[in-house]
Amino acid sequence: MRSLLSKALMVAALTCATSNATASTVLRRDSLPDGVTRYDIRLEKYQELHSRLIPRYTKIQFAGSIGMLSAGIGWDYGKSRRWETDFLVGFLPRLESNRAKLTFTLRENIRPWRIQIGQSSFDFHPLRASLGLNAIIGHEFWTRNPERYPDGYYFFSTKFHIVAAFGQQWTFNVSRDKRRRWRAVGLYYDLSTTDPYVLSGFDNSYIGFWDLFHLDVGVKFQIL
Repeated sequence: MRSLLSKALMVAALTCATSNATASTVLRRDSLPDGVTRYDIRLEKYQELHSRLIPRYTKIQFAGSIGMLSAGIGWDYGKSRRWETDFLVGFLPRLESNRAKLTFTLRENIRPWRIQIGQSSFDFHPLRASLGLNAIIGHEFWTRNPERYPDGYYFFSTKFHIVAAFGQQWTFNVSRDKRRRWRAVGLYYDLSTTDPYVLSGFDNSYIGFWDLFHLDVGVKFQIL
C-alpha cells in the first residue's frame, strides 16, 4: 500500500514539474525584455523592410536597344551579389522622327562568376547576361495592330520589347579609407538584341547572326 502511495506521489510530482516547466517556457516566449514593446519589434521589422528597398547602385548606359542614353537605379543580391535588378529611363533623340521619346526598362542581370585580378582591387566578371522588358512612350507605338493595317501585318508589339544581352564587366573596389561617394565602380559592355530583330532575322537570309546585336557600354556606381 505504501509502495503504491509513494509511486502515485512520485507521478504527481513529475507531472507538476513538467507542467511548471511548460508554463515557464510559454511565459518566456511571451515575455519581452524590459523596456521593449511589441510596437518596437514591429517598428524594427518595418525599418528593416524599407532598408531593403533602398537602391544599392546607380547606372548610366550608352545604347543597348533601350535608348541612346539611359540611367537608373538597381538592387543586387544573392550569393556574391551575382543577381541584379535594374530600372532604367532612356532617352531617344528626335533624329528622323517628329520628337524625342522616353523609354522605360526593367531588367534582370546575372554575373555567375567573379575573378579577382591578382592582389589588386579589380574584379573581372567573364560573363554577364541580361533579360528585360522595354517600353517606348509615344502614340506612334502600339501593343496591337491599328485598324489601318491588315491582320497580321505586325505580329509583334511596337510599344513593348523583350531585350536580351550578354557581355562582360570589370569592377574597381574602392578601399575603405578612400571611399567618398561609391564603394565600387564597374565598367561593362553588352551585345544586346530585341524580339523584333530576332524575329526578322528568321526569314531574311541577308541578315547575319551578328547583325542582330547592338553594342552598348555602361558604368555602374556601387553605393551600398
